[in-house]
Amino acid sequence: WATVPTTVELGGKSYVAAGSYTLNMNPPSGNYQFENNAMSVTVNAYDLSNAEMTVGSLTYNGEEQTADVTVTANGADVTDLLTVSGNTATAAGSDYTAKAEAKDGNFSGSIKKAFTVAKKQLKLDSLTLSSSTYTGAPITVTGHTFAEGFKPADDEQPEFVIAVQGGAVVNAG
Repeated sequence: WATVPTTVELGGKSYVAAGSYTLNMNPPSGNYQFENNAMSVTVNAYDLSNAEMTVGSLTYNGEEQTADVTVTANGADVTDLLTVSGNTATAAGSDYTAKAEAKDGNFSGSIKKAFTVAKKQLKLDSLTLSSSTYTGAPITVTGHTFAEGFKPADDEQPEFVIAVQGGAVVNAG
């Protein structure tokens, strides 16, 4: 009946691109005639505030990392049609915000999603007691830890000291 002048291919389907169009309608057979065969149609840009965003998880590794971001609109992945930023992160536990915004006229606005970098789990490697005889003073335990697949920049493993007195921790660091 009508020819759509501009389409966008997405996920194997064709969608009409945002914009204003004049459609020329043709009757289904020679027995009919339209009084006015031209019709104006406006296709609005998709508002990204209606989309859904997911941000992949990251675990601290001492280096800057890029989180995977996926934006879906009406169930279709539209990430490649958008500009994604803010999805790089380094420090564990810090709050980061990924953002996707329109890079052409088919989308409007932006969408944001907060994410954090998970802390790297450490394993206890060794413990050393400073004293094993009761003296009334805190007992200091020094330990070394390691994280599989990760070494700090100075090639030394993190060290910690815990001072315990009367069954309660009095100093940890």
